[in-house]
Amino acid sequence: METLEVHVDAREIGSKRQARRLRREGKIPGILYGPKTQPVPLELNKKEFSSRVAGLEGSHLVRLQSESTALANKVALVKEMQFLGVIRGGILQPIAREIEVECLPLDIPEFFNVEVGALDIGDSIHIGDLPMPEGVRVVDESNFPLVAVVPPTVEEAPTPTGVAVEGVAAVPEVQEEQKEGGEES
Repeated sequence: METLEVHVDAREIGSKRQARRLRREGKIPGILYGPKTQPVPLELNKKEFSSRVAGLEGSHLVRLQSESTALANKVALVKEMQFLGVIRGGILQPIAREIEVECLPLDIPEFFNVEVGALDIGDSIHIGDLPMPEGVRVVDESNFPLVAVVPPTVEEAPTPTGVAVEGVAAVPEVQEEQKEGGEES
């Protein structure tokens, strides 16, 4: 398996605002996970990382170069890279990241290429839609979805409580009564 060397810096875990700031500065926020260790937040140079990883397919090991002792010379397997694909406002939603197959050891596929470019909102790709190499049989259900494009969700603003609505409605009524009362006196 090919090993890439990538320079990373430690970062403080923070809010979405800090992650947006990092992205504007040309950096990518990330997290290094491991067994029996605490997750370590990190940041990578977007240009360097993209140029080294963009054309690669399948699994690759990454050796981290850093001044931080928590990150220096750690070897990691890139498990997941998240990109939101927007097509007509839709959001690409990965559902399954692994599938179980049965084959001889030398026939184990390094990866499955899932083409999502033609998907529209509401479309999905199922395990049965994947072309299988010769000698490889899927063990999972063929109708299980791998990825879907879902419509964006819009969060509605909270409606005022009943007390606030009643208070607003009561103000005009009080003013009208005062006008009527002033005319009768």
